[in-house]
Amino acid sequence: MNKKALGSILVAFTALFGFNLPADAVISVISKSEAELFTTPGWTVVADTVIPINLSTSTLVKARFTAESACYGASGYCSVRIVARNVDTGEIAEFNPVVGTDFAFDSSDSNTETSRSWESHAINRSLPLPPGRYQIYVQANPNFSGMTLRLDNAHFEVDY
Repeated sequence: MNKKALGSILVAFTALFGFNLPADAVISVISKSEAELFTTPGWTVVADTVIPINLSTSTLVKARFTAESACYGASGYCSVRIVARNVDTGEIAEFNPVVGTDFAFDSSDSNTETSRSWESHAINRSLPLPPGRYQIYVQANPNFSGMTLRLDNAHFEVDY
């Protein structure tokens, strides 16, 4: 197939599905295949998910995180969130919708799940940010005492 035909297909595809990015859009991706366990309630940075970005203008930043997960050890659910940390001020902002631990990334299914109850889960978020230097990353929270969240085979993508 020649470049002109391929370009026409790409234009038609993006028009049909409406997901074209600006010409200067940047996509950053991190993939990791090592499992990580979270056992203490409270937000903890998921290792190797920090993506630095520099914005010269106000920008809608979009981020997606997918992972194989298991949430077990107590009755309840486990949460993840995506945040932006302003490098200059240290301020942290959660991507929208801002719901904190009111988002179940995975559930222990009334404590019937085990460490081998692997499932694939995803989160897709966005946040308008003013110009500045930021670190975009994923945080995990097992939410309840005695609960463990296991994340493995993760993929984190940030578009801006």
